[in-house]
Amino acid sequence: MSMCVTMSFNREAVENGGYSIDKIRSVIKSIFAKDGLPCVSDGEVLAFTGKGSEDDWSDLLNGIWELMLTPWFTDVASSLLFIEDGEVEDVLAQKEIFNEFK
Repeated sequence: MSMCVTMSFNREAVENGGYSIDKIRSVIKSIFAKDGLPCVSDGEVLAFTGKGSEDDWSDLLNGIWELMLTPWFTDVASSLLFIEDGEVEDVLAQKEIFNEFK
């Protein structure tokens, strides 16, 4: 089973919010690193994959939940996709669901 999480950022929102894109990337990497999930793309798109374990699905979703419940993330993200076996889910488009848990 192939899974990954990809995200990109609205540079204008990052700058207008007084954030640093380097700090944002560092914080996000640390969130996924807690579960040992590797960053496989660190360009315009930041991407993380599973490590080939049966915990990959829950580990990736833990990272997604943490990001979606972090107020600044939804302010600066322009995309957040969960991809599993070629199926793409636009998580950012579902932010209203996560707002219920804040």
